[in-house]
Formats: sequence, C-alpha cells, structure tokens
Amino acid sequence: MTAKSSPTSRLQMGFIPRVLLSLLIATGAVLGFRTWQRDREVKRATSAPSADAIGASSLNATTSGSSANTTPVAPLAFGAWAAKFDASQAYAYTEKQVNFGPRVPGTDAHKKTAEYLIQTLKGFGAQVVEQPFSAPVYAGVKSGQDVSKAEPVASRNIIASFAPENPHRVLLGAHWDTRAAADKDLGDPTRPADGANDGASGVAVLLEIGRTLARDAKNLPVGVDFILFDNEDQGVMGNPPGIADPGATWCSGSQYWAKNPHAAGYHADWGILLDMVGAKGSVFPREMNSLVYAANPLTKVWETARKLGQGHYFTDVEAPGIVDDHVFMNRAGVPTLDIIDMDPSGPSLFREYHHTRADSMKIIDKDVLRAVGQTVLESLATSVNSAGAPSN
Repeated sequence: MTAKSSPTSRLQMGFIPRVLLSLLIATGAVLGFRTWQRDREVKRATSAPSADAIGASSLNATTSGSSANTTPVAPLAFGAWAAKFDASQAYAYTEKQVNFGPRVPGTDAHKKTAEYLIQTLKGFGAQVVEQPFSAPVYAGVKSGQDVSKAEPVASRNIIASFAPENPHRVLLGAHWDTRAAADKDLGDPTRPADGANDGASGVAVLLEIGRTLARDAKNLPVGVDFILFDNEDQGVMGNPPGIADPGATWCSGSQYWAKNPHAAGYHADWGILLDMVGAKGSVFPREMNSLVYAANPLTKVWETARKLGQGHYFTDVEAPGIVDDHVFMNRAGVPTLDIIDMDPSGPSLFREYHHTRADSMKIIDKDVLRAVGQTVLESLATSVNSAGAPSN
C-alpha cells in the first residue's frame, strides 16, 4: 500500500479460531469471515490461496538434487548479520526515492525511479530482470468519470537475485509505486503524497540488505531474491459501477508475477513482504493470512526480532487478514508473511497518515528501519536449516 495520501481501504478477514480456520480451509468452506471496513471505503479481499495449493511440505522442501550443489556455510554468531545493517543508509535510500517525486505509473518520476533501482541493484552485483506489464491506474480517477474505463498504464516489476547458484531461496518483496491520489487527505485528496512510508521504506530496507549481500551473499545458507512490485496501490475504492471485483484492482504487479513467474519453474522456500516499515511508532502485528499460510516462518522471524531486542515492534497481537502482495506470493506457492504496520485496535487498521500527504520523510524513523532490516537479515542467516526453510 503505497504511502500516497489516498483513502485506501481494504476488506479484511476477521478473526477466526485457528483450529476452525484450518478446518474451513481443508473443507473448502467460505464461512465465518466477517468484513472489516475502514474509512467507509472498501478494498475487497480476494479469496486467500488454498493451503493445499501451497503445500505444507513446501516449508521444509528441498530442491531435487540440490544437496550436491550446496556448500555448507559456517554460521556467524547470533547478531553478526544484524549488525551489518546500516539504518542511516536505509534512510538515505528512502529519501532518494522520495526526491524523485511520487512514483505513479506513467510519470517521469516513476521512470527515473525505476532506472535508479535497476542500476543500484546491478551495482550490488545482483542479476536483475525487468518484468514489464500493463495495468490500469484506478486511483485518482476524477469524480463523475467511469472508473471502469481507466486505461492500462505501462508498469514493471523489478527482480534482483543474489547467489543465484544456490537452489535454496528466500523471496523478499516490497512495492515501489505511489498511489496516484492521496484520497484520504482532508486538505488535498486529488494529488499524490510522497509515499515515504507506504512504498519507499520497504524498498529502502531491501536496498540496504542488497548492499550487505553485495559483499557477503555467498556467506548465507540461502540465495536471496528481491521482487519490487509495481502498480500495487492503484485500486478502486468501494464498489463503483462497472467493477465486478474491486479487490482484483489492487496488487497488479504481484498478480501478474504470480501468473507469469520471472523464471520458469521458480521456487522459493519462503518469503517476506515489507510494506510500510519505516514510520515513527510502527507496530507489526501477526497478520492473519501470514499466520495461516506462513506460520512457521512468521514464528521464527518474530523470535529473531525478540532476541535482537526488537520485540516491542514485532508484537504477538493478531490482526485481520488483508489483501497485499503476499496473498499472491502465497498463491504462487511461496509461503510468505507480511511485515506491515497496523493497529487492529484503532478505528482504522492503518495510521492517520496512510494515503495522505502527511506520508513524507517527516514520519520516517531510522530506529524502525533498523528494527526491520536487522530482523530480516538475521532471519536469513539464522532462522534456516540446510534446506533453506525456517528451522523447527
């Protein structure tokens, strides 16, 4: 959810006892879900992927024949990888993106940001693949216009791979676009916001991890792939005429990638999505889709955060399931958790600056960037077994 000021709302799955939820999934039932509506606008959640499609065994699966190609890596002391993360550099990467202007698909700022991201990742020694696609930008359609006739706009996912020879892979994702209109802003809801938190912060954490991997990728027990998803935050609000499924208008980049993987037969053992991970006062609850489809990785990542002294950010509070890029990463067979700032106890799941022009560098906190970056890096190094899956 890009940090543009916009009245983005998502229909979220309510809480269900986990045993019952598992039963519902196993039987294919679609009962017991109640909707959460934020700010009187709804971004409708599409049905979550089936647990069978993902396969519980994928959490501990190895790639056929991979053991012959993997050299055991002696682990560093706990915290050694976390110490490599530079929060000041992550802050600078956030600011660099913001300085290009709102990264709305089809704009000059969007094109310049893409080139910057591609060249930066290549400079880290990553193998970079661009995945072009077209999708409508529904956000910002003027009042009275037919939103269903929004024209497709050129967009592109950016994929970067570190240690591509390692068959055991972890997939890290974030979206890099900015919503075309800050439609939750009370003062000027027609223009986009800077998207410092919603969009730029997640990408910035990945860039800083990439800078670390440029030196040390081969010292990890897993190979790492980044996917920077485009056109994530351009969906419709509510239920406008002509739109059969409003939920399907969001996360266009991850939807496209899930149906068209960047590499034939692509597989990752598990994944993390970073969305809105840099604002002051952030708290990362256990989002329900993450609990259902990536419970083991989530538990290990949260344990790592606590061991690093970051447990006050990574709480045990459970939050409703939302439609975010991790839904489609899971559908593609990668058990993926979502690290996202939410407040389940508030009137809206998201903070007051969400999709408003207040989403600027003024709210970005180096301590929050550090907590997330250190936790992800240390999780890559220590929360895995020889197969690349989270250890039990």
